[in-house]
Amino acid sequence: MDRLNKSLEKAAKDEALSQSIALSDVVKDLLDTTKRQLNRIYIILAISILVNLAIVGAFLWYESQWEYETTETITQTVDGEDSEINNVSGDQYKDNATHTEQ
Repeated sequence: MDRLNKSLEKAAKDEALSQSIALSDVVKDLLDTTKRQLNRIYIILAISILVNLAIVGAFLWYESQWEYETTETITQTVDGEDSEINNVSGDQYKDNATHTEQ
């Protein structure tokens, strides 16, 4: 009977060992698959960032082709009926005049 118990224990240990090895193989395969998927995701992310940078660069290049003008409106108030204002450029205005420079 002792011999039978030892044989059963050895069989149980062998079965547990083979199950452990099988489980380790499954986990290893899952980790390898996950690693490959993450590598693909990193590559796609890098490509996406490069495409976005190219789009921004193209937009900046396109916008740099145009010249923009700024317009300033200067309003000056002076008390008195015949008061005149000498502007820096020499233009003269009457009371509450509005001048637009380009």
